Amino acid sequence: MKLNKKIIILIVILIVFFIILAIPIPMKKTTTLKYKDFVFETEIRDTNSGRKTGLTNYESLDKSQAMLFEFKEENEYGFWMKNMKFPIDMIWLDEDFKITDIKNNIQPCESEPCPIYIGIGKYVLEIYADLSNELNMIVGDSIDKQ
Repeated sequence: MKLNKKIIILIVILIVFFIILAIPIPMKKTTTLKYKDFVFETEIRDTNSGRKTGLTNYESLDKSQAMLFEFKEENEYGFWMKNMKFPIDMIWLDEDFKITDIKNNIQPCESEPCPIYIGIGKYVLEIYADLSNELNMIVGDSIDKQ
């Protein structure tokens, strides 16, 4: 009788294990972007929930890291720095990845109401604070998607 219980428990554990393996784990969408000779390893946020969360769960951002917010169409989009832990640059891009606006060294919001930073584009690229100045990015420049 004890052997049958052990076999049943083992079968249940194996079934649970295989069910867990069958559940798809969402993978982060990533791409590589390049501005002149500088390469960004970029996480893509193209859903409402992904865009809402953005970088808020990050403790910091390396110079070579970036986050790209992708929208269905080019339009005016606003971002704020509520619950952010570090400053960033925001770069709005049109559908051809041409820079349409740059906001430099935006600081985290420490008290409400938080300012909203607005630009026009289909994409918004968030990068290490003041890196756009360091790289001499200007409106009209293009970023290459690898």
